[in-house]
Amino acid sequence: RLLREAKMRYKNIIFTIHESIKNLGNFRNYLIENTEYLITFHFSHGYLPKPSYAEIYERGKMVLRREFPRYKGNMNIIKLGLRYIYFQYVIYKYGRRNSFVIVENPIFCIFNVLPSLIKKAKFMFWVGDYFPNHTGFMWFYNKIADFYNKTLKYVIYMSPPVYEVYRTRSPQKEGQFRKIISIGIRKRSDKLRSTKTRPILGFIGVIREQQG
Repeated sequence: RLLREAKMRYKNIIFTIHESIKNLGNFRNYLIENTEYLITFHFSHGYLPKPSYAEIYERGKMVLRREFPRYKGNMNIIKLGLRYIYFQYVIYKYGRRNSFVIVENPIFCIFNVLPSLIKKAKFMFWVGDYFPNHTGFMWFYNKIADFYNKTLKYVIYMSPPVYEVYRTRSPQKEGQFRKIISIGIRKRSDKLRSTKTRPILGFIGVIREQQG
């Protein structure tokens, strides 16, 4: 037990990320294993019949899971609004004071001044991608992403190319925390066996011409 307590690196964190990428790069598991009190909030694509939910971990062990009512209609604005309301509820209901709130979607940073004042929450925008499209909803997304990249004290980036894009849009100011924290791969106890054939590397994702 003493060894386990000594391994904890972080005190209170609220981690919000899309359901489909919640285990991307093992970052969520890393937080579970290294945080004393961790809340994770997840939501699915609008077309999937899955509810938004929150999980609470204390020293790596899940102590609570809470699912929220699902809107069964087709209006995306209502779905997005409910996710935001559930997210705020999780912060006020389960969040502890002085928590770091890590979000990968800048929409959840909107009105962050309220939980910052009431709960002393410190919002951290984890920028995983950028979108060259500036029409429709993406125009709104890019505007708020640029705004919080410029104004938030804490912003982290998933890769050097993403960091370069947002650095040129808004140079870092004094007192701001700007770091690259890439996604990782879970350590394995077994060693790779040597083979005579050349290894094959697979890629799953999207390659855009605008991203080089």
